[in-house]
Amino acid sequence: MKKDKKWLKDEIKVFQEGENMFAVEFNAGVQDALEYVQELIDQLDEPEVKQLDKKIKELESYNGELIRDNNQLRNQLDEPQKPVIPQFVAVWIEKNKKQSESLVFAITHIYYKNEIGKSPNKEEKKIFQWMELAYNEEVFARAWLDGYEVEKEKLYHVVNKANYFMLRKYDGLVELHTSTSMNRDKHGKDTIFMLTEQEIKDYDERFWAFAEEVTE
Repeated sequence: MKKDKKWLKDEIKVFQEGENMFAVEFNAGVQDALEYVQELIDQLDEPEVKQLDKKIKELESYNGELIRDNNQLRNQLDEPQKPVIPQFVAVWIEKNKKQSESLVFAITHIYYKNEIGKSPNKEEKKIFQWMELAYNEEVFARAWLDGYEVEKEKLYHVVNKANYFMLRKYDGLVELHTSTSMNRDKHGKDTIFMLTEQEIKDYDERFWAFAEEVTE
């Protein structure tokens, strides 16, 4: 039998209603005392009640966290996912927007210069290859309309057989590096020797054969 608060009150009630050896005058005082004891019992906190209250609070807190997480996920789903595009595509988008050009113009201009043979420059040719040959027209349109994230470009060292740097970037420009005091093993983390593929090829495509990807 579970001897909880209810059990104790029932036992006192049985004692009150049963026969006892107290005198009439004394019994009245006992009855008052027992009633007072019952009042005190009603004020007690049972361990089970405390634990239940604690569990309820924990569940309410957990439920609140679930609601917050669910709202965050819903907000993320409602927001359009931004496409990831190369840096040169991002430059083209911003260039056209700055000139108040339309999305249609930004796309058709590339096709016009490349397909009709209007002598596209390197920038226009590269964007055409990315857009047309890789089927990225929709990605371009989404980037224009919804915004975008720029993909992290790979970086390269241009080194000779002796492991010395051949190219470096100084004041934003790529130039030939002729010093033999800069070994890649010691200076591989120097950012002036980290170049993108485009930077290397724009300087001289022949140096691309000496490029080695920078790894962490």
